[in-house]
Amino acid sequence: MSGICGLWQLGGSSAAEALPTLAWAAAYRGEPHPLGSGDLGLAALVGRAGGASSAQRPGYLSVAQCRLDNRDELVPSLRRHGVRPSSSDAELILAAYLQWGLEAPAKLIGDFAFALWDESQQRLFCARDPMAMRPLYYHHTAKRFAFASEIGQLLALPDTPRRINDTMVALYLAGRFDPLELTFYEDVKQLEPAHALLVTRSSVRTWRYWDVDPERRVRYRRDADYTEHFRELFLRAVRDRLTTDKPIGLFLSGGVDSGTLASSIGWLENAGVNIPEVHAVSFAFPSFPECDERGVSDLIADHYGFHKHTVDMDLHHPLAHYPKHGPHVDEPFIGAYQAALETGLECAQRLGVGLMMGGDRGDLLVGDALFDPLGMLASGRPRRSWQEFVSLRGWQTSPRKIALDYAVKPLVLGLRERFYRNVPDHPVTRTPAWLSPALMARAQLKDRLLKLPVAAPFGGVRGLRYELFFVPFHMRGVAWSERTQARFGLEFADAYSDRRLIEFILSVPQWAVQRTDLPKSIAQEAVARALPDAARGKLGKVVPTPLYEAALRERARSSVTTLLHEPRAEALGYLCGAPLRQGYERVLRGAGVPPDLWWMLTLEMWLRKHF
Repeated sequence: MSGICGLWQLGGSSAAEALPTLAWAAAYRGEPHPLGSGDLGLAALVGRAGGASSAQRPGYLSVAQCRLDNRDELVPSLRRHGVRPSSSDAELILAAYLQWGLEAPAKLIGDFAFALWDESQQRLFCARDPMAMRPLYYHHTAKRFAFASEIGQLLALPDTPRRINDTMVALYLAGRFDPLELTFYEDVKQLEPAHALLVTRSSVRTWRYWDVDPERRVRYRRDADYTEHFRELFLRAVRDRLTTDKPIGLFLSGGVDSGTLASSIGWLENAGVNIPEVHAVSFAFPSFPECDERGVSDLIADHYGFHKHTVDMDLHHPLAHYPKHGPHVDEPFIGAYQAALETGLECAQRLGVGLMMGGDRGDLLVGDALFDPLGMLASGRPRRSWQEFVSLRGWQTSPRKIALDYAVKPLVLGLRERFYRNVPDHPVTRTPAWLSPALMARAQLKDRLLKLPVAAPFGGVRGLRYELFFVPFHMRGVAWSERTQARFGLEFADAYSDRRLIEFILSVPQWAVQRTDLPKSIAQEAVARALPDAARGKLGKVVPTPLYEAALRERARSSVTTLLHEPRAEALGYLCGAPLRQGYERVLRGAGVPPDLWWMLTLEMWLRKHF
């Protein structure tokens, strides 16, 4: 629930009046702790669960929304700058800047966004963590530079224009979320993950300060050593995120990600780690029992004595209670199950929870349909490689598709953009029938869609894993998760978003990460002894698509019809209403729900609520 904000009045006027406007525009993030004077003002927004801090020395100021996980390594390195084990994260970051200058962000491991003022150099230095766990937005004119944890804070300043970014709208309606620098407002930018920003009186410069080392390799003689190494890193990632004296909350399903996370928390507590009480929120599906995973999640919660809470998905289906649970002013994006998510967060807030733990990136880190039979063959495992190819028939529809996805595609990653250009109506460049041709032309949408959202610095399945983990959709999704939970007074943490884990996963053979006989095998095997006996072998992924489709066809039909009637998006020239309504009529007659429909509905909700 914490945050930061600040501004530098480049025209020389006082920052004292504008800084409270920035801070109180996101009052739920915490009490502002202001620093600075004259034309420079910074503030840490400190909530009841902490998460933000500030520091001040002669000539220097810093504010940070932060949790540093490598404090044990940083403190000894920075003692000559006066830091102690009890120093705040903002104090450590300031000392790191004094030690390493602009290279300091690369030395920090954890979730962070910070801003630092250097009086002697007359410059403002900001950075954001590589995993996108803490947001940072900024607005720059000749007279002022302002930054904040939310766009809504910047919009609260009277001279920040609210001009919608048509290019971002076009990309969003086409299901694309890059480039990450763009926001839905023309004059507001997002500092990209793993990027730093330097502001002087004459310039604003950004650069990437960290990326995965393409040369790093971890090779073991025993396959079990990969699992043991992952277990060590994962348990450390979980433990590092439990440094709170407030109760902990987590959304617990029967899936691998939340199941391994919850079991690891319980196992650490049994091993003597001081863990606050844990509240597990699960979802009930009375009308769709095939989607209900409580038969597995309850086994874990009961085994470790977690408090159990349930959200009824019949009552909190997609678009339930519309217009409640709508988009924030920052952007149109909300999850399809936003009503259920916010109901669970309301429950956590009432219980005094301070930290919500998640496994949002488990699929990206160790899952999805990424397998490496060729890697098995190259490593001298021909029998296992053949078995993997045979088993892939359960994941794909045809031998041709298997060959393309698991033999050809990993070897020719660099040729994809050329391939997309030469294949008419390729899924990558296909756009919804209702998207306005004029908007597409203004945004040069076709050319933008041809550019890869992420290009790995290496090939093979390893490159595919890199691109999956850093795909802009999920990077923006993390900011949505953080902001959503902040509105309920909660800090957000995801053990699967640990930089040390992704560095490890991208340095090992990819066949050691996942096999067809055991999805997310490295995670499942790593925490096998933490799982209750009754739950072993039962973790699996259930996607509640039946509820989503039933909601859009039946339960929320009136809300969808309302949103499609004289849409504001059509009046603004973003879409064509007739093909949109025709598409929805086909859905009502039993056709599949197009994924693009959700982007249109959320955009329309956003426009009606905030414009």
